[in-house]
Amino acid sequence: MPRSRRFYARHGFTESGVVRDFDYGDGNPLPQVEYALTVV
Repeated sequence: MPRSRRFYARHGFTESGVVRDFDYGDGNPLPQVEYALTVV
């Protein structure tokens, strides 16, 4: 699991289900996962 996903999960965020491909200009799009804060 990437470091950013561990951070979000540890701090009360959950994946919203939205995933977008983002290209940083090198021709290899990477999936970006959207997170939403879980309110208890």
